[in-house]
Amino acid sequence: MILRRKLQNGETNQQLDDLIANLPENNDHIANYILQHNGQLPPQPMFEKHPYLDTFELQNFEKYIIGTFPPISYLYNIYGLNIINNPNGGVIRRPGFSFFHGNRGLLWDYFLSENEIIELPEDNDLKPNFIQNILLNSKVNYCDIIFNVRRELEDNKYKGSDNLLFNIAPNLILINHILNNPKAKYLMFNTASIYGMNGLEIQNNSLISLENDAKSFDVFMRTLQELEFALSLSFDNGTNWVAIENLNLFQRRVKLFFKLKIKKPNFQEKVFYIVTPFSPAVAQRVNILANNPIVQNWRMNNENNNTKVMLSQIMNYFRNNDWDALQAMNVNI
Repeated sequence: MILRRKLQNGETNQQLDDLIANLPENNDHIANYILQHNGQLPPQPMFEKHPYLDTFELQNFEKYIIGTFPPISYLYNIYGLNIINNPNGGVIRRPGFSFFHGNRGLLWDYFLSENEIIELPEDNDLKPNFIQNILLNSKVNYCDIIFNVRRELEDNKYKGSDNLLFNIAPNLILINHILNNPKAKYLMFNTASIYGMNGLEIQNNSLISLENDAKSFDVFMRTLQELEFALSLSFDNGTNWVAIENLNLFQRRVKLFFKLKIKKPNFQEKVFYIVTPFSPAVAQRVNILANNPIVQNWRMNNENNNTKVMLSQIMNYFRNNDWDALQAMNVNI
C-alpha cells in the first residue's frame, strides 16, 4: 500500500513501481551517497526507512502517541556522519538525540513533567533510554505511522514538514498492534487536520484526502480505509455516530477529543478515544493558532496563557487519564 504516490522529475511510473517493489530495509544507500559526495544529500531524494521503529517495543498499553516521520538529520548519529549538506549547499543541523522527536526534542518538552525535564540527562546518548523509561512507567506507547517514505524538496532543501512526505508506505505493524491489542483505547496524534480550521478533507470517493498534507491522524485514517474498514466518529461520547463520508463541515474541523469506531466483516468492532492537539512545532507559533476557537476558549479561561502551556496541559491530561478535562476543552462551532 502506497499513499500520496508522486513521480519525481523525469521519472516514469514503471521506475517508481520498481522502487516501491524494493523498498529499503535501512538507509545505508543514503549514507553511502553522502560519504561519496563530500557530505551532500542526493538532489533527487531516495526512499527512506524509518530509523527508530525498532528502538521502542510496543506494549499492550491503553495509550498510544502517534507521529509521522523524522527529519533527515537522523543520519548524523546513526551513521557517524560529520556533515550533511543540502544539494545546493546549506548545512543540515544535527539532531539533539537519536529517538522519536530527537531532532529538537519539542514533544518531550511538553510530555515530560517539570521534574522529569530537570532530571533529563545532559548527555544526548542517555536521553533515549530516559524517555523510554518514562513512556514505560506512564504506560504509553510511542510510534510513527510512516514506515517508508520519499521526500520532496522545497527550494532545493530537505525539510521535515509532513506536507513534503510522498510515496508513503504506512506502518502496518503499528496498525496491527493497535487492532490486536485488547487494551488499546486512547490514541493521540501529533498532527491532525481535523483539529484545524480547514478541517479533514474528504474526497468524492469518501476517502480521506492526503493531497495537501500527510498529518499522522489523516494517514492513520486513510490507511484504515484502504484496509476496507468503515469509520465513524462520535462527538458526544458515543451517543450519536456519523460515518466519515457523512461528516458535515463543522464535524470535520476544530475537534480535539472524540471517539472513533472501526468495523468490517469478520472483524470485531472497536472503539477508540482520539486526541488531536496542535503539533509541538506549531505550539511555538501562537500566531498560527490564534484564530482557532479551541485555543481562544482555553486562553480565555486560563489567564491568557500561551499555547506552550496549553499543549503541556493536554499532554498532562493524557498521561493522567483525565478524559473529562480533555472533553471539556472541546468547543461547539
